[in-house]
Amino acid sequence: MKRLFLLLFTFWYGQIYGQVAADTLGYREISDISYLAPEDVVTDSLQRLNLVLPEGVSQPPLLVWIGGGAWS
Repeated sequence: MKRLFLLLFTFWYGQIYGQVAADTLGYREISDISYLAPEDVVTDSLQRLNLVLPEGVSQPPLLVWIGGGAWS
């Protein structure tokens, strides 16, 4: 029972105190970046991405989001 309490307390503590308020984080957003060469673009609105970079970080982490069903 003590282990369960300790586990739950650790999880709760991490959830409550491990979060940073979203309004305190500065970021820069670059919208509608085309990732194809201009001659390869068929439907331009579908070959674009948005890049969100945190401010004050020299080497930010990278998260790649792959959407769609063309990978199957």
